[in-house]
Amino acid sequence: MAESAFISVTSILSLASLALLLPAYRNRTRPLAVIFIALIVSIACYSLATVVNVYTNTSSAWFISQNFILLGASGLAVSWMLFVLTYTEGTTPSRRTVYLLLLYPLLMQLLVWTNPLHSIMYPPITEVSAGAEVSPEITRIGYSVHALTGYSLIVAATGLLGYHTALANGVRRRQGSALLVAALLPILANLPFSFGITEINPTPLAFIGTAFIIGWTIFYANFLDATPAGRN
Repeated sequence: MAESAFISVTSILSLASLALLLPAYRNRTRPLAVIFIALIVSIACYSLATVVNVYTNTSSAWFISQNFILLGASGLAVSWMLFVLTYTEGTTPSRRTVYLLLLYPLLMQLLVWTNPLHSIMYPPITEVSAGAEVSPEITRIGYSVHALTGYSLIVAATGLLGYHTALANGVRRRQGSALLVAALLPILANLPFSFGITEINPTPLAFIGTAFIIGWTIFYANFLDATPAGRN
């Protein structure tokens, strides 16, 4: 019952978060708005694919939904890093930086969709039952590389944001603090599940909360026009 309710709420809020794409599109000439669009799409992909993954009843459907979970997770990590770089520097990252970061999700997708040929990410599909949790028992070195890379990008970006916020004053500090709350929400929500305290993984729902907090910070706190103090 609890899991069904959680899945229903996650599905509804995931779709609701897509409404944030409208104001972001209207402000698409602003660098942060464009990156925010990528962030929202990644969060929705991750959350909805997680819901589908829970209800799959075939191994092939499990693999497809799991691949979209990885796509959303890697896209989220890259989008968050680009968002923080744009926020702290007050300018769009160079093309070289963008292309370098995009290698991560592209490489992961190449590995997951070709997994039947090499089993680097997971064992052969015949060895995994539908609805199985992703765990060390069924993952391979490729999945570990994905997790390490994604967490590293998120932690590095959040650390940079924290450092920038600590040095800021006034409105800039309040904006940075709101973003830090958004970044820490899914990290803290994942801890009870990671340590086996709860059976339900609240991370997808927490990421949706992150999307709404960032959306509020952007569209209701005059954030799109904010630049580092040194650039004003």
